[in-house]
Amino acid sequence: MKDSLAHKLRVVSRLVMRNLEERIARHGITQGMWFYLRVLWENDGISQKELSERTGVVGPSTVGAMARMEAMGLIERRRDGADARVSRVHLTARGRKLERALVPIAVGVINDAVAGLPRAEIDRMKGTLDKIKANLDGSANPPSSSRRRSRASGP
Repeated sequence: MKDSLAHKLRVVSRLVMRNLEERIARHGITQGMWFYLRVLWENDGISQKELSERTGVVGPSTVGAMARMEAMGLIERRRDGADARVSRVHLTARGRKLERALVPIAVGVINDAVAGLPRAEIDRMKGTLDKIKANLDGSANPPSSSRRRSRASGP
């Protein structure tokens, strides 16, 4: 099993996230907060529900994280003007400012991870991962079940 593609993907993903978490912790940010901030830096003011969907985190976990981030002065939650049932999440100046500090840290983690790899190999890897994602999220035609079985033991 240690040679399976799934195992290797999991190990690398965990190592990347552990390295990121160690580095961003110096700024008082957890891994979970990182995911929310990344979405908010590009989509400030989205609904809390949409934030949960975009990060792939269930609603109750998002509610707790938003309360912590609000207490830290990173975000503000405001009721939507058109629908008071909807809570919109807005970055504060402090939350926005973290982007300049944290994004270079994340880039550094990835640069460390791919150190020594030629650009062409990195680009091929990204393309391969995009194809795997498309196979699993339904945006590509899934392979037949017989193909899936025959390949499952190989990679």
